[in-house]
Amino acid sequence: MTNESYTMVQTEFADPAPLRAPPPDKRLVVSIHDVSPTFALPIAMLAERIEAILGGPRFAMLVVPDHWGAARLDQSPAFVRRLRDWADAGVEMFLHGWFHRDSSAHRGGASALKARYMTAGEGEFLGLDAVEAEIRMRAGRDMVEQAIGRSVAGFIAPAWLYGPGAHAALKACDFALAEDHFRVWQPRTGAIVARGPVVTWASRSPARTASSLAVAAAARAARLDADDARCGPSRRRHQEIAADQHRPHAEHARRTPHRVALCRSGRRASPVGDGGMKIVDVCAFYTPTGGGVRTYIDRKLVALADRGHEIVVIAPGEEDRQEQRGPNARVRWLRSPRFPLDRSYRYFADREALHAMLDEEDADVVEVSSPWRSASMVADWRTRSGSHARLSLIAHADPLSAYAYRWFGNVASTQAIDRAFDWYWRHLRRLDAQFDHIVSASESLTQRLRDGGLRKVTTDPMGVEPGQFSPRLRDPELRREMLALCGLGEDALLLIGVGRHAPEKRWDMVAQAAAIAGTQAPVGLLIIGGGARQRRVIDAIGDNPHVRLLEPVRDRGALARLMASADALIHGCEAETFCFVAAEAIASGLTLIAPDRGGAADLACANDGALYRSGDAQDAAEAILAVAGTIETSAQRRRPVRTMDDHFDALLALYGAGNDTAIDHTRRYQQGTGR
Repeated sequence: MTNESYTMVQTEFADPAPLRAPPPDKRLVVSIHDVSPTFALPIAMLAERIEAILGGPRFAMLVVPDHWGAARLDQSPAFVRRLRDWADAGVEMFLHGWFHRDSSAHRGGASALKARYMTAGEGEFLGLDAVEAEIRMRAGRDMVEQAIGRSVAGFIAPAWLYGPGAHAALKACDFALAEDHFRVWQPRTGAIVARGPVVTWASRSPARTASSLAVAAAARAARLDADDARCGPSRRRHQEIAADQHRPHAEHARRTPHRVALCRSGRRASPVGDGGMKIVDVCAFYTPTGGGVRTYIDRKLVALADRGHEIVVIAPGEEDRQEQRGPNARVRWLRSPRFPLDRSYRYFADREALHAMLDEEDADVVEVSSPWRSASMVADWRTRSGSHARLSLIAHADPLSAYAYRWFGNVASTQAIDRAFDWYWRHLRRLDAQFDHIVSASESLTQRLRDGGLRKVTTDPMGVEPGQFSPRLRDPELRREMLALCGLGEDALLLIGVGRHAPEKRWDMVAQAAAIAGTQAPVGLLIIGGGARQRRVIDAIGDNPHVRLLEPVRDRGALARLMASADALIHGCEAETFCFVAAEAIASGLTLIAPDRGGAADLACANDGALYRSGDAQDAAEAILAVAGTIETSAQRRRPVRTMDDHFDALLALYGAGNDTAIDHTRRYQQGTGR
């Protein structure tokens, strides 16, 4: 590393008073770690700032060829061009592992401790044998050198952790330089170029932050005194300060005019204060076979991590295990029993085990998706533990609509049912008192909750996956094929329905409505989904050749093409808190046919859709026929589309704005009329 700049960093990371230049035997070397297409934008922003501070491209980049197996350098031509520009300008390029992820089984006690406590599962080269290490080093060097058009300056292992195999591979590959926690050396000869400790700040939890600060302060003071006493002018020394920016601490870096390694450049500036938050989502509805909630959580794991936060989802599962979804995103499965009313789901039954997980994670914000026992468990945890975490109930479920209103709606009014289930409203009001936020995804649900006596309800509509659903995906040939599957020609109305076969989805009623409408106009219906309650749907279809069941489509791109190639989406469930599939249909340019209650109704009203009386097949058939007469002018209409990322940005703003601020972004989506 050749950077010999003594320029004081004049940013929020530096004291305003100038410092005198260090003596000639000391070096300030600045490097950006984890350089990958995954973090393209924040890397560019960080590089621009560093270049301005240092007066030129006098720093190093540590490049990861295939970060976490999801971002190959050779498949990102735009980022490769930018990387070559930096190299051409003088930025030194180091190879920084291959995956930057540790998949080894560590047998020795010392190695296991290093892998667990010195890196968050990223010490890739600690447990590799010499053969595998050399393969990754050579392949990584070839990929990076092809990208930058020159030789790499050296190799630095992720987390600075090397096993015996990595040391042997380094010598075999003949890298010019390598670096660990205490030295820079030449692998071929073993000659030490510079000495100095890495002072690492880990900030995944308050406890680790506090211990890191204490150790860093002691190590800096001790090492500086000792080295200043014994280092002669002929010996170089360096000190590297590694800032793990899970939660950046500007004050820590302000005190460090030594060698600075800026790790985790993939964190964006947080929209809430100076640092990122750690958010734990206790999500009882997350399951590998789920629908809207699974889509929502999968996107959340990406979006919140991209915004500089750490996100952990705790979900009930078949066994206790952890699943890493990225550098700052994890799913922790807690062994739990199946839910009796729908065995595709599980529920949290072990209060102590859930509390132990929450203690371990030590989050800034804890979210809960279910209003049932998991919400009470989390509220009890905060009281018991004395945690200062903020609690947020995300209303993914509306049990009264899903069960009570559907079961008793034919014999009693909604008001009468609410009175009969006043125990449930009292439960919700207790949660309202215990939680800091109640987040509703639709205005109609917000109003019902407020009418029921809840005071902390905020409306934050959810949305669709960014860039996934669009009218541009409409394929006339695919539409012809789908209609042919229904035994109809191109002049027929093609309806699509998407969702699991659960009683509250009312697919049997939807199939009956399509059959009734089909007696007056050619109507085809494809129902995409699966589930244990499929028999009622099959019985409702009978021998109608114009209604077809399709297996669930897990490929989101394929689903987007199917949806865009239909004419309208029909939905049967009045218990949706938002209705992701309805939003996806609107984004695809379709007309929405929905029951007159719930989140789907809100979306239909805001986007010129058609409403029918909930649970009424005859009225749904009339809505289908009304849409059939207007479909040619409405099928390709482009409408304003709210994305999931819009929802997450509003959610983060809410968490950073304080308890008295309610973020409501629904007005632009509440315009329009229903049938």
